[in-house]
Amino acid sequence: EGSRFAGTSFNEAWLVSCFAIGQVLGPLISGCFMDTLGRKPTTFLIILFMVISCSMLAIASTVEILYLARIIGGFSFGMSVSVLPVYVAELSDPAVRGTLNSFPLASRSLGYFLMYAVGPIVSYTNLILVTIVAPVIALLLIFLLPESPYHLFAKGKSESAQQTVTWLRRGAAKEAIQAEVDSIQKAVEELKANKKSFRNLFSTRANIRALCISCGLLFFLQMSGIPLIMSITESLFILARVNISTKVCTLVFGGLMLTVGLVGPAVTRRFGFKTPLLISAFGMCLSLSVFGGHFYMISLGHDMSAYSLVPLLSLVAYISFFSLGFSNSAFAVVGELFAPNIKALGTSLTNSIGFACGLLSIQLYYVIKSTLGIHFGIWTFALTNALAVPFTFFFVPNTSGMSLQEIQEMLSKPWFDKKNKVVPLEEKYTMREVCYI
Repeated sequence: EGSRFAGTSFNEAWLVSCFAIGQVLGPLISGCFMDTLGRKPTTFLIILFMVISCSMLAIASTVEILYLARIIGGFSFGMSVSVLPVYVAELSDPAVRGTLNSFPLASRSLGYFLMYAVGPIVSYTNLILVTIVAPVIALLLIFLLPESPYHLFAKGKSESAQQTVTWLRRGAAKEAIQAEVDSIQKAVEELKANKKSFRNLFSTRANIRALCISCGLLFFLQMSGIPLIMSITESLFILARVNISTKVCTLVFGGLMLTVGLVGPAVTRRFGFKTPLLISAFGMCLSLSVFGGHFYMISLGHDMSAYSLVPLLSLVAYISFFSLGFSNSAFAVVGELFAPNIKALGTSLTNSIGFACGLLSIQLYYVIKSTLGIHFGIWTFALTNALAVPFTFFFVPNTSGMSLQEIQEMLSKPWFDKKNKVVPLEEKYTMREVCYI
């Protein structure tokens, strides 16, 4: 049944890229939806687009419809990574916010594992019908969730906002609940006092630093090779000449991704975001270096049959390290860094830039593959992961367990200036000074 979509290498490249194109577009729209419709209705639209994408995949009879379905699916995912971390951050207690923002990783891992497990034993259409079950259920359950109290205060619905906070923090002391209500109301009032504009992204030290860190994190995430590897996993095992059935390889690959994804929230709760990100980048670099080395030896004409497990082990290690840190922590950190008055604009812009890098990485791989070989394409991703280590170590803060206000205060504090003088928290900067900061 899948043979109706068989095509050339060009078609494969663009089939993979279509999802990335949708991802670039999604965040650009999500910010407007979050502010006008609210977090909850926007989440509903995200799920609805996913249902539409799955439905189109099930009935697709031409590759053009398949392309469009992939774009819509990418559009839904692009919106989700901008909206859901913000929605979760505004609903959850700071003590568990990081853990909750790690659960989407486990959900995605379960989805991939399900595809790897069920795919070989059912038809293409039935596989799509299996995938549509979860979003349909989510479409019904979304009505049980409350709207963000931040959005309710912003729309003048103070009573509903207080009721939402009381319901979310039921069991907590009344004084603590009231303190949180006052804190949210104060944050929203400050948001209204600051007019939203693109220039606000560069108006304070905290905003500039949040933008730079977010763009850097998502650049390294998308250039880590994950957009490509998750799309052509089975093809990579075939090209690597693994002696074990590729279906078994992908099942092991998905199983490790699921296992690490399930322990990810516990790791985040124990160590915060920064340590898992560092381990993740370093581990992915080593794994892809070995994986690329295997292809290099094949290109030299060496018989690698005795080492056929190397590509399987290296890719399993790669996805394990990715699931441990960058898979979800990068998006979670981005969702927490921006101030309320630029959160929607900041997350939308940085996510679109990140997904554009993902699209670039896919096209870059196919160009390098056709000119220099697969091994150079894989090593390019390994080099990017190596550069992610010093970036994370020196520039990425550990925001887990901090309130949104504490995060902004931390970002406002200068590392140092040219004369080692303390810079005022609210000092404004011109574009000429941005590079120095």
